[in-house]
Amino acid sequence: MIKLNNKGWGLTTFLVYLFIFLFAIILVAILVNKNGIGPDSESILMPEDELIEKYHGYERIVRDSAITYQEENYPYLSNGDRYVVDIERLDIPSEITKKCSGNVVIEKNNDVYSYKPYLNCGSYQTNN
Repeated sequence: MIKLNNKGWGLTTFLVYLFIFLFAIILVAILVNKNGIGPDSESILMPEDELIEKYHGYERIVRDSAITYQEENYPYLSNGDRYVVDIERLDIPSEITKKCSGNVVIEKNNDVYSYKPYLNCGSYQTNN
């Protein structure tokens, strides 16, 4: 009769390692989704055109708020001046600040102001 080699893994050891491996996979998936690297639930449920239009709406809201912010805080910029405002300082809905990070670049050239919002909302990022 041949004796079995009892120096290998047992069922209990195998299940413990399997549980640790599955826990690590789930933890990584949650962290990736939370930090905006993976798809968010909205991007899965909404068609791409609607989702892009939603983020373009966010950019318009941020730009309009930056105009008000600049008029209240920096009404007299000189030609050639450039100022960057973080969206956290703007008066915008909390829905945007929860989902997105970013800033608005305010510039004055030839007595004309320009406002360029740059947003990073997980799966969406402003062009340029």
